[in-house]
Amino acid sequence: KNILNTLLSGVYYPSNKSINGSYKKISDSNKQNFLDILAFIKLKNLDDVWINTHWLVLDLDLWNPAISWLARSFSSDIDEYKKFIDSYIRASNMTWVLVYAKHFPWHWDWNVDSHDSVLVYDDNIDYLNKNIELFDYFLSKSLLKSWIMVGHMYLPNDLKDKILEVAMKSDFILTDDLAMSWYKNYNSFSQEDMFFSTSTILDTDNIFIKVDTSNNFTWIK
Repeated sequence: KNILNTLLSGVYYPSNKSINGSYKKISDSNKQNFLDILAFIKLKNLDDVWINTHWLVLDLDLWNPAISWLARSFSSDIDEYKKFIDSYIRASNMTWVLVYAKHFPWHWDWNVDSHDSVLVYDDNIDYLNKNIELFDYFLSKSLLKSWIMVGHMYLPNDLKDKILEVAMKSDFILTDDLAMSWYKNYNSFSQEDMFFSTSTILDTDNIFIKVDTSNNFTWIK
């Protein structure tokens, strides 16, 4: 009740981690209603001030410094996260505020923040596949135009086809910020049997938006 009253005042939104803490305390029969209310209030408040897009972090929670340490992930459980997605999709369809998901396919490493250093997936592939499934679920649900943001990361070559298959279900694809300090020098890194997510999707035929905070948004396809 206190969380909802605060949200209705329009001055504070709890973190995804905080929302999950309240979610776990609610009876099973009311969990989805709780998420529906929070998602609608958030998007409706954005719509009221003429903001028509909202990011949605879909990175499963495994204590990454850029995600978990900042309380940006809703859950480590894929089924809980699907309920979270359902609520935001319903709110998006009601308010016409477009929701985009990041960081595809998953920002994980115990110690690496991709703003500062190279993110390489060479283990925990099972969990990576779960996060790819989560993005696939998101893209299958939206009735409006769907967007995803691709993270800057190296991934195993044997996942390339699967990752491209899911990414191409999105109507629009954005990069993560190209002004990140390490990204400017990513070509200096060599990874055997790996591919770089951003450059790989740049070679596709989908519409792509290059996001660079030093130069705003640039349409390149």
